[in-house]
Order: sequence, then structure tokens, then C-alpha cells
Amino acid sequence: MAYRNYGSHERLPVLLDVAEHMDSQDWLTLLGESWSGFDNIGIHIDELLWKVRERVQDVESTIPEMMSPEDKAAFDAQPDQIIIYRGCGPKNR
Repeated sequence: MAYRNYGSHERLPVLLDVAEHMDSQDWLTLLGESWSGFDNIGIHIDELLWKVRERVQDVESTIPEMMSPEDKAAFDAQPDQIIIYRGCGPKNR
């Protein structure tokens, strides 16, 4: 597939269109690899969640199929509990 020839607003709709023609594992891997290249997730969120839920039992949890081996290793190396700080600007205090 000439998937990389599509722009950031076209990639997600193309990936959603081909989901039924791909093995679930391959589709989730491609979704994970492509995630940071999508600029329009919000307008496709319902269909995206539908397609992911067809392939994953718990979409509220970690989806290892979407991680590269390096991502999995980094995730597994994290402690069970971490502190996350959320920054904001003066308007959002």
C-alpha cells in the first residue's frame, strides 16, 4: 500500500477503510506506527473506536499490539506507579 503517500488528514480514513482487509494484529501495528501522523482523529473517533473494539477486548487498557518492541520494553520497564505532573498556562489555573 502506498500509505505513506497520503497526507496527515488522509491517513486515518485510509487505514479505517482497509481494516476489514487486514489481519487484526497487522492493522493494530500499523495504527500504532502511524498514530503520531494523524491530524484528524477527533472527526473519526467513533469509527476508530469501533474498529479497535472489534480487535481488542479492553480499549481502556494498554494495547500491546500497537507498540513497537522498543515501546513495549520501555513500558515494561516503568514502575507500577508513577507521578505525572500536568502543566498549564495562566489562563488554565
